[in-house]
Amino acid sequence: MSSTNSKPFARPTNPAPIPMSKPNAPVATNIPDQTVNVNNTKEDPFKQVQGDELDDEDEDEDEDGAAPAKRPANAKRAGRRKIKIEYIQEKSRRHITFSKRKSGIMKKAFELSTLTGTQVLLLVVSETGLVYTFTTPKLQPIVTKEAGRNLIQACLHSADPAPTNGDEDGAQDGADGEHSNEDDGGEDDDNDEVE
Repeated sequence: MSSTNSKPFARPTNPAPIPMSKPNAPVATNIPDQTVNVNNTKEDPFKQVQGDELDDEDEDEDEDGAAPAKRPANAKRAGRRKIKIEYIQEKSRRHITFSKRKSGIMKKAFELSTLTGTQVLLLVVSETGLVYTFTTPKLQPIVTKEAGRNLIQACLHSADPAPTNGDEDGAQDGADGEHSNEDDGGEDDDNDEVE
């Protein structure tokens, strides 16, 4: 192959400088990066809307008194949906729901402990038998020491208790799942006054 005057990989003699941008700086494109809505405020056209940012459809006016923009009838709304609380038959959906709700209840346990200073012991056992725990330091020995672990395993391997008093799911606590060990004013009190 003979080389002529054409050099396919030759560098230009006076290359244009490449502008260096900051890591989070916007990239120049032909697409406008902002649009103006009816309230004359700049808004990102590619902004992803979260479920809690969506307006309710029954609102009559915005904060400034202008009527809200109507959505097309075929537009899908993102965000939270209420589901019927019943056993999920589809295994993949059930696993996804377990993962999300387990994370949520662990977060709630942490928040309850942090905000109120309460002691929390939360056990979540998956279908496969894996035990997930959240404990505050005072209750941690229950899940870390052998005696506590044996107690948990014994409870998990025992037969399910039969429902009593018309209680379908066998729960022994109140209807809302709460149970209190507070003093009920019975005769067994150690602090009874002597007459």
